[in-house]
Amino acid sequence: MLNTTTTGSVRLRYLGEIPIEKLHLDLDNPRLSQFQGRRTEGELLRELFKTAALHELAESYKANGYFSSEPVIVGDVSKDGEYTVLEGNRRLATAIILTGDERALEEGLRFSEGAEGTAAAELTALPTTQVDDPDEFNAFLGYRHISGLRVWGAGEKAKYLYDEVNRLRSKEGDATFYRIGRTVGSNARGVRSAYVAYALLAHAAAEGLQADLIDYVRSQRFGVWVRLLGTANTPRYFNYDPDASTLGEVDAAIKAVDLRKLTEVLSDLRPKEGRSLAVLSDSRQVTAYSDVLAHDTARKTLRQNDDLEIAHSIARAPNLAAQLRQVADRLGSIVDLLGEVDSVPPDAASVANRVVRLARQVSASVIAFNSEEASED
Repeated sequence: MLNTTTTGSVRLRYLGEIPIEKLHLDLDNPRLSQFQGRRTEGELLRELFKTAALHELAESYKANGYFSSEPVIVGDVSKDGEYTVLEGNRRLATAIILTGDERALEEGLRFSEGAEGTAAAELTALPTTQVDDPDEFNAFLGYRHISGLRVWGAGEKAKYLYDEVNRLRSKEGDATFYRIGRTVGSNARGVRSAYVAYALLAHAAAEGLQADLIDYVRSQRFGVWVRLLGTANTPRYFNYDPDASTLGEVDAAIKAVDLRKLTEVLSDLRPKEGRSLAVLSDSRQVTAYSDVLAHDTARKTLRQNDDLEIAHSIARAPNLAAQLRQVADRLGSIVDLLGEVDSVPPDAASVANRVVRLARQVSASVIAFNSEEASED
């Protein structure tokens, strides 16, 4: 007879130890949001091996064995008697590699010489519990990882909320954000913000935008992306209506975005070829970036130079004279620096010549403008 336990409001049935060949990684798990786009179990296993600190788990299992008090949690059994792991994917991935499971062998994955034999016997089957009600479990999962003790990162929260919105939209309609907010200990605004951030990327992917760019933002810069969407000008720049409130309004606003400008913004979150830093490299710069997007001259300067600091100085300068003073001050600092260094990069001369040409153009334009005004007087 199966034992039944309760965790929070979720009823779990203990199934005993299930052979790992019958346990499968969950390709849609919110905890693995940074790996969305990996559409096979092998691809996901390889990405987890590279980035998810499985080595630490492996060392722990080799030294201490598997903690039987932490069973993996699975959903409904398939027709073939197999299960998808809802909670415990990193643990399962570690066991798959340590035991030399066929899935690991196909991807050529192993931790270190001899490690598999050390822990294999104990990890060929894992203690497993099964959720009694998937809807109850989804609610519990959200509360636990959004407002509870084991909080997810921004991307993981957003993936969970995005899935919950799509699961409940037909039932709850325009009250979906509110209902989910109450369930997970948040509010409608918080749920809506996370949904919009994730849904915009999903829409971009569906429309054929650069998959590698979307994956990068989703996995590496999602928190900054969320902050950008909260600025005054960024959403409006690519034609997303930040005043959209209900689910229907939000979905319509997402469909109306300018995909070219959306791509432009997303591209500023990833380092360009030959550069180590992105145009928007620091989350503290999101307000400055927003200011630049709203200023035509500043935005043009950003596109020409990929220098957010210079572009922002133009956006906030009250007039042309103030902008020129800021540029002159920066050049003065460079002159001081040149007096302290022993060498300069090979391309510095060509850049300096460009500065000279631009300075002459500015000087000629200002002199000509003043001359015209004097003649009119």
